[in-house]
Amino acid sequence: MNVSQKIQYCRTLRNLTQDEVGNLLHVSRKTISGWETGRSSPDILSLVKLCNLFDISLDDLLRDEHMIDRDYHG
Repeated sequence: MNVSQKIQYCRTLRNLTQDEVGNLLHVSRKTISGWETGRSSPDILSLVKLCNLFDISLDDLLRDEHMIDRDYHG
């Protein structure tokens, strides 16, 4: 699972829309969509904010070999 997939996975587990995540991180819905499709990547500050929002470690978000627990209910 890559970073884009993990962002989308965590967002949907939290029952959040792209617009809601964008508002929480002070970016646009289009920015979130770009991250989730892999068209763009979050900067380091946004990565930290995503990890805080989803209650996951930066390691879990960034490392391809780190799978996010399918039973995660954050």
